[in-house]
Amino acid sequence: MLHKQINDSGDVDDEVTKKRPAAKLLWHLPIIPRLKRLFSNEKEAKLLRWHSEERVIDGKLRHVADSPQWQTIDNKYREFGKEARNIRFGLSSDGINTFGSMSSRHSTWPVLLCIYNLPQWLCMKRKCFMMSLLIQGPRQLGNHIDVYLSPLIDDLKTLWDSGVNVYDAYKKEHFQLRAMIFCTINDFVAYDNLSGYKVKGKKACLGVDSVGVPKPRHSGRLEGHAIVGPKAIIPTHEDVQTAPLVVLKHMACLAPYVNEHMEMLRSTNPNKDDIWYIKTQDKELSRWMRKKIKEIDVDETVKRLGDNPNCRVKSYQGYDINGYTFYTSDRDKKSAVQNSGVTLITSTTELYSQRRETMIKIAETMIKIAKASYYGVIQEIWELDYHDFTIPLFICK
Repeated sequence: MLHKQINDSGDVDDEVTKKRPAAKLLWHLPIIPRLKRLFSNEKEAKLLRWHSEERVIDGKLRHVADSPQWQTIDNKYREFGKEARNIRFGLSSDGINTFGSMSSRHSTWPVLLCIYNLPQWLCMKRKCFMMSLLIQGPRQLGNHIDVYLSPLIDDLKTLWDSGVNVYDAYKKEHFQLRAMIFCTINDFVAYDNLSGYKVKGKKACLGVDSVGVPKPRHSGRLEGHAIVGPKAIIPTHEDVQTAPLVVLKHMACLAPYVNEHMEMLRSTNPNKDDIWYIKTQDKELSRWMRKKIKEIDVDETVKRLGDNPNCRVKSYQGYDINGYTFYTSDRDKKSAVQNSGVTLITSTTELYSQRRETMIKIAETMIKIAKASYYGVIQEIWELDYHDFTIPLFICK
């Protein structure tokens, strides 16, 4: 994963050259194929069951499996605990300088995994470690490390939620392998970056839970939250008409009303072509919807969406939606990573005309509906105020 470059003055350079280092470089080494290879070796597959079949159980603490946390997990997640081959990882990460100097112009963060299923004389041996990620660049990661941990998290979510079908060479059978992060190993500074707890300043606070994970960094703003801005603007008359129309035609709760309006147009104007219906709906839908919500009893959300939003719009340079951060292209120029690109798979309506030579020239309108991928760059981020809630709108090019 190669991102933008930063020149000596600190400005972002979009042009890739061979002279300057990458702003950030991420090496991802998937863990699922390596787990499959471990279980395909009969000797290794047997060792991964050691904690359940060969460990001495006498009340003394010799192995991680003797800890109260191990037993708590077995009791809380019984399906996971019943399968001795399910993997329990220890995750360790910290910043190092591979060039042997204290210079801050380079940062390397390896993300290592150790397997606690193995005997105590093996689980901490270098040959048994798994390097899952290697993050390199001229700057420290700080709290942005969660962006680079995403590939590893995706693998771990797959292993935890559904598992992976694996062949066990020791038992000569296939089984569904699952895995989890049992604990993390890091210093105090890296603990802040990995867990999201505040460990510096007057309000430093460490949360300690027997089992579980800390509160996500994006918690409380999963539905949408502005992060850079704001700036109040008054859109043009054309934009005032277009923005609410986009919301009306893309909200699932309004789909029945949009379809009803289209059927009404077709029944009252039976001899028109499809282009006319589409253009007429774009012109009349907002006005028809405002009238509709006054005639019938509708849900409060539908009522708010059917009415026009506030004419004053807030414009932002950054926005968090469902835990993902989006920037405008202007804001992106000041950042080392790119967050302004968007893609959307949508059903598109293609309109084109075809002339047929007969006794009379007839213009035929052809309509093709197909799924297409839209790629764009965010130019502006608007927040439409519907009084009880707000809806972000990306203006892309």
